Amino acid sequence: MSYRLEIGLALLLASAVGVAVFAAHRTPKPQERDFRASTFLSGPDGSQALYRVMVRLGRPVERRRTALFALVDDTSHRRPSPPALLVVLDPWMPLESAELDQVVRFVQHGGAVLAAGYGGGITRCAGWRLHPDRALDDSVAVGPPLDVGPQQAAPLRLPRAARVFAPRPRGGRLEGLVKRGVAAIAEPCDSLVAERSDTLVAAIDGRPVVLRQNYAGGGTITLASDVGWFRNQVWRDSDVPYVIMPLLTPPPPIKDSGGSRSRWRPSPGTGWSTRPPAGRSSSSWRWG
Repeated sequence: MSYRLEIGLALLLASAVGVAVFAAHRTPKPQERDFRASTFLSGPDGSQALYRVMVRLGRPVERRRTALFALVDDTSHRRPSPPALLVVLDPWMPLESAELDQVVRFVQHGGAVLAAGYGGGITRCAGWRLHPDRALDDSVAVGPPLDVGPQQAAPLRLPRAARVFAPRPRGGRLEGLVKRGVAAIAEPCDSLVAERSDTLVAAIDGRPVVLRQNYAGGGTITLASDVGWFRNQVWRDSDVPYVIMPLLTPPPPIKDSGGSRSRWRPSPGTGWSTRPPAGRSSSSWRWG
C-alpha cells in the first residue's frame, strides 16, 4: 500500500470519528426524572398543581428557596409577619436544629404547619415516625376522610398510602440513666407537647395517614404520611385535592367557651374556613 493511500485512509478515519463524536454531542440526553415534590416542577412527580390552585383561588403563596433560620424572627419590610401556614413537602435534606427551633417557636406562637413524609424532621419532632421506615411496595388502602372538608355525595377516589404513622418511642431506661449521668442538651422539640391529636384520614386498619395535633397558643401541626398525595399526577388522577385543599387553609382562631385560649377548629358542615387568622395572610412552602 502506498504512503499516500495510508495517509488518505487515516484522514478519512479521523473525519468519521469526528463526525460521530459531534453527532453524539448534538443528540439531546434524556432528562433525568426529578422526584422532588417541588412546587416549581410541572412533571408527574412535582407539586406545581398545589401552587397553581392556590394562586387561582386568590390565596397569597410564597415558594421558598431559602432556609427557615428566620421564619419567626424575620421582621423585614419584605415579610412584616410570619406566614399563616408553613408547608414542608418532604425535603431530601433534613432541617437543621436551628430551623426546627424556628418551626417550634412558630407553632408555639399560633402558626400552622403542614408536613408531608418525614417533613425534614418535623414528623419526628411532633412525636411520630413513618412505617415502614424504608420505601417498600407495601401500600395500604385508606378509608374516607374523618373530618376534612365538606361531605361528598359520592365516595372519594383516594390512592393507597405508601406509609402510615406510628408513635415515636420515647427514651428508654438506659437513655434516662445516661441523661442523669451526663448533662443533657435540650433539643428544640423537647418543648413541643401536643394538647390534642386527631386522625383525619386513616388506613382501613385504623392507622393514621393524615393527622393533626393542637398545641397551647393555638398552633397546629398537620402530618401527611405519603408525600405522593401532593404530586401532580395524583392530583390529576384521583380525588386527593378534596382532602388536601382544606389542609392548606388554616382555620381562624375560635375562643373556647369559658376561657380565653384560642384554638383552630373546622367550621361545622363546610370544612375549613377560607379566612386566615388576622395578621397572617400567606402560606410559605419549603421542599427538597
